[in-house]
Amino acid sequence: MPDDDAVTFHRYVKWLYSGKVCCKGAESGKKYDMLARLYGLGERLLDTPFQDRIIDAIVCVTREVSSTGKRRYPTKTTVDTVYASTPEGSPARKLMVDIHVLYGQVKWLGSRKQPNNPDFLLDLACALLKKRVILESAKEDYGELEVGVPVSYYKGDKDEVSTDGEGKGGCRW
Repeated sequence: MPDDDAVTFHRYVKWLYSGKVCCKGAESGKKYDMLARLYGLGERLLDTPFQDRIIDAIVCVTREVSSTGKRRYPTKTTVDTVYASTPEGSPARKLMVDIHVLYGQVKWLGSRKQPNNPDFLLDLACALLKKRVILESAKEDYGELEVGVPVSYYKGDKDEVSTDGEGKGGCRW
């Protein structure tokens, strides 16, 4: 299996004999990357029980609290590995999205210089929209979409906008 490194395959063989996934010695960020590679191996080997144990291990690592009181989460590398080694609809992909929906921060998405996996971003956007709750106080921030002139979206001089348009909300088009 030329796509898999010896360490990953060795950990899989250890699981076959012991029934345990070994992550000892790796810091949280490296654990996620290793677990993502193991899940991908399980995908290629069609070993569903192994994949389920890897999901358990990822969740376990997500729940760990370091000695500094912080938790660590999957990195962009982990997400990329999962998306590269699994098909659409994979439970591991859903787990990556759910972790980002629940715990995610804008800084996790990186920059345009290092773009994220487009399939992941689409899955994340869809999951966030499904979970969205609009508070009444937040509706005020987007009031221009319902009534009035949407000047906050204009590129031109907002002070020269006429608000005497015809129809509801100044619609003149």
